[in-house]
Amino acid sequence: RSRGYSLKELVLLPYGAVLYGVENIDRKSALMMAAAGPLMNLFLIVCLLALWWVAPSVREKTTTFFYANLSLALFNLIPAFPLDGGRVILSFCKNKPRALKALRIIGIAVSLLLFAGFVISLFFEANFAFVVMAVFMFVGAVLGTDKEMYRHVTLKSGKDYITGVEVKTVQIDITAPLIRALKKITENSTVTFEIFKGGRKLGVLSELDMKKLFE
Repeated sequence: RSRGYSLKELVLLPYGAVLYGVENIDRKSALMMAAAGPLMNLFLIVCLLALWWVAPSVREKTTTFFYANLSLALFNLIPAFPLDGGRVILSFCKNKPRALKALRIIGIAVSLLLFAGFVISLFFEANFAFVVMAVFMFVGAVLGTDKEMYRHVTLKSGKDYITGVEVKTVQIDITAPLIRALKKITENSTVTFEIFKGGRKLGVLSELDMKKLFE
């Protein structure tokens, strides 16, 4: 909340928790939030190792807890959406919609690998955790990216007045997809859109008008 995130819903999944809410956060905050999960797992691992050093007798009873946190930390650091590793990479990318598409493909690939692992396990000892995680990964990569893509496209762009903001006019046909117009909105420019149809000017829209149309 202190970083600008307003939580509306929290969903527990086999690989961790997924947060949904109203957010308009900067890159540093997005990085901190994405890294928080794996860092918590690593913190618990360090605490557990320290406990084993002080009281070796508890090791046998806490080994499962150790490997659960280790596997969650490593799995969530995979650079794929909707995992934390993918969100960390996304926080560094300037073209987030394009990066999100790539992370989505990796997420689908990871889900297929998990399903393949489940099929292979049937010949030895069936591991149903693989198929459960595969399903949630696939759904998160396919459906979760729609909401994420919408957020990155429609977030209000802050203007970089220190570097300088260029005032410009973009002429665009009324039949053009809105996403093409939205890509013209950057932190280094203020855009006025002149809408044309068959070479005839129909009217003028501001950046805010374009975003309202998209919403």
